[in-house]
Amino acid sequence: MLRTINTASPTGKTNKLWFSDMEHDLFVWLDESGQPSGFQLSYNKTHTEHVINWFLDRGYSHDKVDSGEDKQGNYKMTPIMVPDGEFESEKIAAEFISISTEMDADISSFILEKLLDYPS
Repeated sequence: MLRTINTASPTGKTNKLWFSDMEHDLFVWLDESGQPSGFQLSYNKTHTEHVINWFLDRGYSHDKVDSGEDKQGNYKMTPIMVPDGEFESEKIAAEFISISTEMDADISSFILEKLLDYPS
């Protein structure tokens, strides 16, 4: 179940929301009127982590997270996102429905709509 993480700036103004659980992170960027202008949903964090992004000015991207941990005998490197083709929008949308029940309904509906609208 996604839970809200505090993202208020020192001035008290919030332009980014953060929700998290053991398998997911969701960041939502808000415009000046408080409407979502982008989001990043990370899923499968404890296995093969992937990220779906949508931004008003850039559209969609889907990436795999290279954790930087697979180099034997070396220090862990910084995790990076690498392109990773196919996104199972219906599967992730169904998962999102089950984890977003405690979120603001307008924001969760917006994210769900974008997940289902991912171009095939």
